[in-house]
Amino acid sequence: PASVAFVGFDRHEDNYSHLVLKDIILRKTGLVESVSPDIVVATEDFDSLRKVIRDYPPSTLRILFNCELGSLNFNNFDYVIGWEDLPDTQRYARMHPALRIRNSRFLTAEDAFPTKDDFLNREFCSFIVSNGVAHHFRDQFFKKLSSRKRVDSWGRHLNNSGTLLNKVSPEGFEFEKMEVESRYKFSMAIENGVYPGHITEKVFSAAKTGCIPIFWGNPLVGLDLNLKRIFSLHEFDNVDAAIEAILELERDSAKLEAM
Repeated sequence: PASVAFVGFDRHEDNYSHLVLKDIILRKTGLVESVSPDIVVATEDFDSLRKVIRDYPPSTLRILFNCELGSLNFNNFDYVIGWEDLPDTQRYARMHPALRIRNSRFLTAEDAFPTKDDFLNREFCSFIVSNGVAHHFRDQFFKKLSSRKRVDSWGRHLNNSGTLLNKVSPEGFEFEKMEVESRYKFSMAIENGVYPGHITEKVFSAAKTGCIPIFWGNPLVGLDLNLKRIFSLHEFDNVDAAIEAILELERDSAKLEAM
């Protein structure tokens, strides 16, 4: 049978999308792993790109898994798999962003989080970010919304809760994060940047806990997610209008429950 090698995937063992993609390839194609493969699948980090170019002959079919924001490298790769929404091309395949969810229990577990009955008694909004290196919009929106009504920040970045998530939960950090989100009506699910088609796990984990994700990052989010269930900042002309709509929604219990 034809053979395949995965380059850089071992660096992302905690990233569920890599595990899913590797499993799909091995189960659905009949390919077997080999050190001298017919096909090589690589992640987009520099070391992996260099290894593919250096260690595999040009006759090897090259597939890039572009799992983060960045340019799609069709110069060094025959095919690309990613999250972006591109015009039809036979050299590109898009994964659904739900495959970013690391644990299937994200979609199925109910007992770990409060029921909808407690929703109206929750706090206003949470913000959980560790990476401060992102598009300036995220910090600006957090500060502007916080100036109108307190937003609790639990991550390392802009922390104002006095408590950091300790990342020692037996269920994993995702469940610790979701337990915190389950205490709030809203959670800020703002991506590191704007990129059509690109959605990370933030919006899924927030929605799973029963709160309303305040989303920004992918202007085409309505292609994948129900816009009646999330609060997309891309639906507004400016930040002030979006904040007014959030505060008005927070005061309207019927609209909150419907959403």
